[in-house]
Amino acid sequence: MSGDALEDASRALSGSALRAEMREGRGRCLVAQRRIRKGEVVLEEDAFAAVLYPNKVSDYCDYEMTMGSGKLLRCSKTRVARYSSKQAQASAWKTYYRDEANCVCAMKKKYAEDIPFTDHPYTRLLARVYWTRKSRPALQWRLVDQLCCHWPAFSDEKKAEMVKAAGMARAALSFAPPSDEHRDAIELEDEMLKEMTMTLARIDCNGLTICGEGQVPIGFGVFPLAALANHSCNPNCVQTFVGRRLFYRSIRDIEIGEEVTITYVPLSSVHTERRADLLDSFYFDIGNRGREGEEAQGEELAAVGEAGAVEF
Repeated sequence: MSGDALEDASRALSGSALRAEMREGRGRCLVAQRRIRKGEVVLEEDAFAAVLYPNKVSDYCDYEMTMGSGKLLRCSKTRVARYSSKQAQASAWKTYYRDEANCVCAMKKKYAEDIPFTDHPYTRLLARVYWTRKSRPALQWRLVDQLCCHWPAFSDEKKAEMVKAAGMARAALSFAPPSDEHRDAIELEDEMLKEMTMTLARIDCNGLTICGEGQVPIGFGVFPLAALANHSCNPNCVQTFVGRRLFYRSIRDIEIGEEVTITYVPLSSVHTERRADLLDSFYFDIGNRGREGEEAQGEELAAVGEAGAVEF
């Protein structure tokens, strides 16, 4: 992470209990700048952009990512997205769905058939990142753009899949009327495709699975500040969601200067499985042995995960 990136992260974290640092052997990280008590919410962040998994589109609000208390309102233009309220629908329309609806309708008109856009959640999420960018402060976009990318470590097959998905998202942008700031970029197809491919690579390494009640995965989102937290097999925080809002809550006291960590993989699994999963998905190796006491910590966090959002 560059000095500018650290400065941007520090600005975004201003007023919170955390600061961003670069540490040898850990890279970018979140650090406590005051003593944090067990049970405190140390970070909360709304998704920069998020998307429901295809099998959840009919049951969850597309914007709030909640089931709602009554019948969901369906978008009359696309007949795809559903919302828990008119307010949620208006927020989605303003942020990203106006462009997505124009895209879906334009594709349908051109190809004379329904385009199963919801069947490609990562392509849809990438397009939403760029549509959302237009309505967000520049700092928020820089935080996304500054996320780490492990492109050199990708296999040729994965790189080809990334380029294909980015190309589909790039095509979606061309169907929606571009803003003035993106018009020139969209005309430069090769440069735009390269940029979007790298953005998708960052999302692949830093995006988070959004869970509903009972820790059931319902979607995927981009949380640039939360993504700064490193993995530990003996973490001091647990991650939960309320709709599209993410919370990091401490599971023990955290001292000033201590790194704030979460787990990227289920700690209920054995060390060899965790090691393989982390190496395959996040491109770092935790070695042959974990930290002392990690198995007991894994049992504790597994219980937290099963219970969902826990009051400490």
